[in-house]
Amino acid sequence: MGWMLRHYNTPDDSNIADLKRNRILQFQHRHYLALTLVMNLGLPLLLGIWHGDVWGMLLLAGVLRLFLGHHVTFFINSLAHFWGRQPYTSKNSARDNDLLAVFTFGEGYHNFHHLFESDYRNGIRWWHYDPTKWLIHSLSWLKLTSRLRTSPQERIEQAKLERRLEVAKQKILCGQQSGDTEQWLALLQSEYERLLQQLKSYYQMRKDLLELKRKAVYCKYEALRLRLSCDELKAAFTIQRRNWLRLTSQFA
Repeated sequence: MGWMLRHYNTPDDSNIADLKRNRILQFQHRHYLALTLVMNLGLPLLLGIWHGDVWGMLLLAGVLRLFLGHHVTFFINSLAHFWGRQPYTSKNSARDNDLLAVFTFGEGYHNFHHLFESDYRNGIRWWHYDPTKWLIHSLSWLKLTSRLRTSPQERIEQAKLERRLEVAKQKILCGQQSGDTEQWLALLQSEYERLLQQLKSYYQMRKDLLELKRKAVYCKYEALRLRLSCDELKAAFTIQRRNWLRLTSQFA
């Protein structure tokens, strides 16, 4: 918890301009103490009066809730940095841990988060327990969240390939594979480069296919728009011609 209790001098806040423009966050910042007392003391007190057990509610909904909520959150920067696997990168100490994800509201997929920090998700697979991701995505249906960022799948797959290559090389250099070390390393590198090229070709083909579909949809839209315009012009011409014939018939 020490990293939270220390005071950090951060005079340069130019990198949080969007947060400074957020009215809700600024309201919380200005009234932090009052909000803290109301939510963590006032609300449990009112619930205790309503329920008929003030001390019990203060201890359960106040103290115990804060204790458990804070400490399972602290797992993210403690246990999630030395217990688990590193499927994406070893350049930091963050780990992915399915069990920790249950206690940290999805934040247990910490290795992914550290490499793809702009992604709103932590667990990227549908079976990953990440209620925070589900909540954010659900709020987008209500227009309460928008422009949700996700990392390109190609980058994710490439990171996993690089990590597996790194692990395999380490095992070879540590003597866990029999045979000539240089040959194994050369074979690994060759297969990795071939697979990486196929990966890039595959995702480029997907991009091209999506672009073709987008153009096809646009062409269909344009054709429909022109067809409707043509029908409108034809109807207007028919009405105008009828009026013209009615007018000129008076002089026939």
